Amino acid sequence: MFLNFNKNGFVFIIVPVTLLLFVTVNFIWPETAYRTKFIIGDGRGHYVYLPNVCINKSFDFKDIYEEEIKDRPGFIGHNFHEINNVYVNKFPVGTAVMISPFFCIAHQIAKHTKFKADGFSLPYQYAVAVAALFWLLTGLYFLKKTLILYNIDDNVITFTLLFLVLATNLFHQGFVDTSMSHVYSFAAISMFIYYSKKFFTGNKTEYLISTGFLLGLIFLIRQVNILILFAIPFIAGDKTTLIKKIKLLFTSGKNFLKFFVPFILAVSPQLIINIIQTGNIYVYGYKGEGFNFFHPETVKFLFSFQKGWFIYTPAMLLLFPALISLYKISKYQFYTFVIFISVLIYVFSSWWNWFFGDSFGMRPMVDYYSVFAVVIAIMIDRLNKKKKIFIYGFVAILAFLNIFQSYQYFKKIIHVDSMDFKAYKYVFLKSSDEYINSIGSDPEYYNGKLSPPLFLSENAFNNKKWKNPPLKKLNRDSSGKLYFALNKKNIFSPSLAIQADTNLSGKKLYIKLSAVYQENDTNAAKKAFFTVNVKNNKGKDIFYKAFSLKKVPDNVLNKKILFKSGMKLPVLSNGNIIKVYIWNKGGKRLNLYKTSVSIHEIEN
Repeated sequence: MFLNFNKNGFVFIIVPVTLLLFVTVNFIWPETAYRTKFIIGDGRGHYVYLPNVCINKSFDFKDIYEEEIKDRPGFIGHNFHEINNVYVNKFPVGTAVMISPFFCIAHQIAKHTKFKADGFSLPYQYAVAVAALFWLLTGLYFLKKTLILYNIDDNVITFTLLFLVLATNLFHQGFVDTSMSHVYSFAAISMFIYYSKKFFTGNKTEYLISTGFLLGLIFLIRQVNILILFAIPFIAGDKTTLIKKIKLLFTSGKNFLKFFVPFILAVSPQLIINIIQTGNIYVYGYKGEGFNFFHPETVKFLFSFQKGWFIYTPAMLLLFPALISLYKISKYQFYTFVIFISVLIYVFSSWWNWFFGDSFGMRPMVDYYSVFAVVIAIMIDRLNKKKKIFIYGFVAILAFLNIFQSYQYFKKIIHVDSMDFKAYKYVFLKSSDEYINSIGSDPEYYNGKLSPPLFLSENAFNNKKWKNPPLKKLNRDSSGKLYFALNKKNIFSPSLAIQADTNLSGKKLYIKLSAVYQENDTNAAKKAFFTVNVKNNKGKDIFYKAFSLKKVPDNVLNKKILFKSGMKLPVLSNGNIIKVYIWNKGGKRLNLYKTSVSIHEIEN
């Protein structure tokens, strides 16, 4: 039989493939012998509960916050907020709870070897990698058990698991961004779906204990994932069963306690931490962030080349024929699933940062892949052999694309947050070193509206606030316009120093930058950077960030180009100095015609 995996497909196919991928990503992809960093980005925020509480014996994250920004002057720490003189972690504790057994093993290894027992040395880094691997396999295992409840053929079950691992960005979350919450949410939701289905299809109310605890764990890992409740009508299978079981839950105090007490136990670590830190049982950690429910970016969320779900995970396009198949089987299941996935897309695309920062593709959808996989598996199970072969071939091609693009992201060929169609086309199926860091950054995203300029200065070499060179050091083009020639000798443009006063200090600020330039050498602007440097009152750098004048390499020469960008500034104090200039790091020839700077307050 074609692709005859039989009932041992999980043990003999899924586990070996997953282990092979683990070895590939961590020991073959890196330029060195092995990866050394897994605890990075937002994942660091999820993880740091463990070293702070278990090693530092503290629920105040001030030291962690200061360490986070110590050697990163271009990074404005956003994972921690000060509440009642205590620095709290904006991320919930659930991911750390899922990693904790592996952390404890790593801590013992570090204590008895040459590694630092500080929570961040190599044993801890690999503890996170192994934790992600374990929970990935756990999620896949419970998805297999769920598909068995749907009477899916063994071969289709194994293929569906391979589909998720190889052809979707679950691969990326399971092997690359392992300290983020998504692979842990995937596991918790997979288990929740299984025990919920057992509750709806069986007669044992004891399954309420498991579903209650797992729902609490889902909430503990990522609070917005309480949206999984919208999948309950679909999981129930039909309206009669749904109503019957809900009545069973809410009309019996004993049954309700079976569900509610484990739920509270599961979320209790967060409640206890909140009380210890602030005295309040509930703390909203995402200060200054929220949802724009009246302006969801649904089209961008699904189809943009920046992060679009169907662009970077095209294998999920199988949901469309799967929905047609589901409609033919059960209109009830069709409508309940459509409502569920519509709610997910609406809520996630309403988040102020709709592309969710650094990530490969649309990472919040990964958490729910077990639910989507059920619908896809139901469709494949009903296909004839020829159609199955077509689906298998289609998925094989997309699996290659998914792993290749994950490799590109890993190697910094695909930009972490600033892709567009031009950039996507430029790096498509490219893997050589010349494409590493070839894509420049977009302006930084911000939540809220910008005020009218608190400060504005333009310079066409006639503004005394800028350190302009003498007229004799400037040039004129054929139309008589002045320009400053940037080259190997002149690597710095005229600069502007802005001293923070009461108008700028103590506020959330955003600085806009623009320049008009002309390249005389191919891609000269690619290694020319509009730079912002902030010094405190003692002359020490507290912020440094630079944006390339050119986002995507091209062959355009002798054409005037308008560059625009922007970035968030740290909160300033009176007397802080903001210095703005262009650094022609590459030394190639380009002509600078005009620069401008404006500073705005971000109003929420």
